[in-house]
Amino acid sequence: MLPTIKVYEIDYDFIIKNYLDPKLWNKSWTVFVYRDFVFTLKMTHITVTTNTITFEVKLNKHWNSRHFDYNIENSNINFLKKSLKGTIKRLIGDYEESEIRSSDGYSILEQNLLEAENKLEEIANDFLDDEGVTNKEIRELYVENYVDNNSERWDKLDKYITSLKYTDCTDLYMIFAEATNDESLKDTVQRYLDDGETERIQRELEEYCEYVDSDKWLEDVKEELENI
Repeated sequence: MLPTIKVYEIDYDFIIKNYLDPKLWNKSWTVFVYRDFVFTLKMTHITVTTNTITFEVKLNKHWNSRHFDYNIENSNINFLKKSLKGTIKRLIGDYEESEIRSSDGYSILEQNLLEAENKLEEIANDFLDDEGVTNKEIRELYVENYVDNNSERWDKLDKYITSLKYTDCTDLYMIFAEATNDESLKDTVQRYLDDGETERIQRELEEYCEYVDSDKWLEDVKEELENI
């Protein structure tokens, strides 16, 4: 059985011409469906001082939504369609990132990096003990700065997410690109999958996790301890 794929034809011109009609204010339009992914559009704000309509785009499987503005005087329907398409692509990216963050691989990497930060705190506190520093505020500030300067948790987690970009939701990206004739998106996804960047970053992260579990890492970070 083929998956459900549908791009809905919406009368955007009617919406723009009748945006002040209260009947449209709580209305939601389905714009794209693929399997159980449903993207909808609705008006959320009308700003009379700038003649601007703010539209919200939602994905039923994601908690967050995206918005874009449409200026009634200076924009046209083609601009609205382009803004909608770009917003849907960003929303797919949001959903994909949330899926990556909830994956086992992300959790394992985050745990390893948190353990490395705990080691950094221990190193800093042991150093302060040896130096006879007892002032609580000085100790807290020193430990915080030392951990911030030597931890790579956020950088490595961002790299992990980047390494899996377009891989978790490949079919959704490609089907949406096909349905909307977005050759640029198809080329971008295919190029990213073909260039081996995912494998390279994954190897780099594995090597880093091995490094932070080694005596060499302990020696290196201890050299970063600053005299009081």
